[in-house]
Amino acid sequence: KITATAEAANRQELLLRLKDRGLTVFEIRELKNTESSKRTARKGSLQFDLLTRRNIPTEDMAMFWRQFATMVSSGLPIIEALEAVADELDHPFFKATLEQVAADMWDGRNFSQSLSQHKQVFPLMTIALVAAAEESGSLPAIAREIATFLENRDRLIRKVKAALAYPIFLSAFFLCVVAVATFWIIPMFRDIYEG
Repeated sequence: KITATAEAANRQELLLRLKDRGLTVFEIRELKNTESSKRTARKGSLQFDLLTRRNIPTEDMAMFWRQFATMVSSGLPIIEALEAVADELDHPFFKATLEQVAADMWDGRNFSQSLSQHKQVFPLMTIALVAAAEESGSLPAIAREIATFLENRDRLIRKVKAALAYPIFLSAFFLCVVAVATFWIIPMFRDIYEG
């Protein structure tokens, strides 16, 4: 058993370096006693807090589950699949979330436990489905089902929005006509009758 200190850009890089040396990692603890690491940690948490305010589009989430299912069913390990999908994402908050999920898995948590650390992104139903899939060994199938559900929900929302567009336009037009009549046309007639 070896205890040592090493510098690395992130946990994954350090784990890969140690793995290449033939070592098995039991625990990685970040040292935060230097001023530079404190500044980096503050900056990282600030960026994360700012990014959490952005919503993740449903199509991005569905695409993630679809790609993840394809990669895992082809035999790629879950962590590598997560990192591969995260590399392709444009959404900064979602990308950072997936990288954190992968980092949690490198630390020894399973997939559902890592997802449960990000309940603002992954709903409880999704986490529960993933936990059940891990137990039954049907993770690719469940991931595909989640993707299909999200795609169908997104399609339904778009249809409802499209169906409501015309009634909303008519209502807004009617309100404009009533406002013009009330504040411009009726006062004009009142002046005529007074005259």
